[in-house]
Amino acid sequence: MDQDIKEKGFKIFKNFFDKNEINQAKQIAHKKYFKNQKKDYVEWDDPELWELICNNKIINLLSKVFNGKFYYMHDSTVDIHNIGGNFTWHRDSPCRRIGIGPDWDNNFDYNVFTAIIYLEDSNETNTSLSVIPKSHKLEFKKSLNHILRFIHYRIKDIKILKLFKKLIDFFISKEIIYVAGDLVLFHCT
Repeated sequence: MDQDIKEKGFKIFKNFFDKNEINQAKQIAHKKYFKNQKKDYVEWDDPELWELICNNKIINLLSKVFNGKFYYMHDSTVDIHNIGGNFTWHRDSPCRRIGIGPDWDNNFDYNVFTAIIYLEDSNETNTSLSVIPKSHKLEFKKSLNHILRFIHYRIKDIKILKLFKKLIDFFISKEIIYVAGDLVLFHCT
């Protein structure tokens, strides 16, 4: 496995998709977004989505990162999101509690990963991605960063504590400024 992903829990692949691939993904997102208003668009039935998922660049990257051994599990979404400012960190795995569930059982020889390909620049959307390095490791459960993450979650709706929340962000997370076409791969377990 790639050393950065193994150690930090994520890796950024800059300019992974080119403009044509970005436009293809945007067309799928718009089709889903606008046709879904009528409930007649089923994402899984769209051959264009499968063409995007089975893109040789993605297959080759994953083969390199995972030394040739990986499996597609079940989730793929191409979507349009309005991102608000009141976020919290989460884990993309069956059990989001650290140390609980099959993701943490050493008898199971698997890991769960999420790949996100951004279709817009951070600067255009006035957003960024915030990740907590090493939060995919079991030791994170006993760390100060985990306690601070929990406090951050509990005070997320208390406006008077906004500055304190920003301090927690600064100390425990890494802000990722992305551009259209960047791929971020997360180690979820």
